[in-house]
Parts: sequence; structure tokens; C-alpha cells
Amino acid sequence: PLAHHARLAPDTHTPVLVGKRIFGIWNSLFSLSLSDKFTTEKELEHDAFMNYGSIIASNKRLLILNLDGELLLVSIETEELEIVSHLKLDVEPSSVYAHPAIVGKSLFMRLEDDLVRLDLE
Repeated sequence: PLAHHARLAPDTHTPVLVGKRIFGIWNSLFSLSLSDKFTTEKELEHDAFMNYGSIIASNKRLLILNLDGELLLVSIETEELEIVSHLKLDVEPSSVYAHPAIVGKSLFMRLEDDLVRLDLE
């Protein structure tokens, strides 16, 4: 069981809770079961999950932004974790410094020298 807790290392992500699952990033996107002693339920491997990522969660999807400006929308509705959309922002590597924020129908992201707004419609 302690090996599963290592996946919650705070230097790679801030975990989010959706229902009875915890989602996080540690060399992959993973979900841990709260009702089964934090055992790994699902994993999704992708290069975007190899470094730090910020996660915003709803009951149906995760919005993940990594240090290199990759923005991924992941469906968590089914048994499998599935990337439904992937966008690479035109930014320098390791230039995303803050957790993104959703305001209304816009996503705001702080980069090294800029504030970027994406419309979510």
C-alpha cells in the first residue's frame, strides 16, 4: 500500500478528488480508489504526463496543463481514461508557472511573461 502513496508525491502534481477516485500525474495519469485502500484503478500513459501537471476536474472530465504548455482534456466517464482533446500552446518549454483558472467560459494561463486566455466554447 505504501507504494501507492508515493504516487501522491506533491512535486509532480496536485491530486484531485472526483467521487471515490483520486486522480494524479506521476509518469502517467492515474486514478486511485478511495474505497479499495488507494489501489491503482486506471492509468493512461502519454508524454505530456512525464513532468508536472495542473489538473482541473469535473464529474466527467479532467483538464490538464503541463509545464510545456500541453493542454489535455481527458474523459473519466467510462472504464478507460481517454484523451478527447489535445492542444499544444506555442510556448517555450517549462514556461507554464501557475495553475490555470476558469472564469466563465474562458481558461486563463500564466506563462513566463504573459497571461493567455482561451475561449472554451
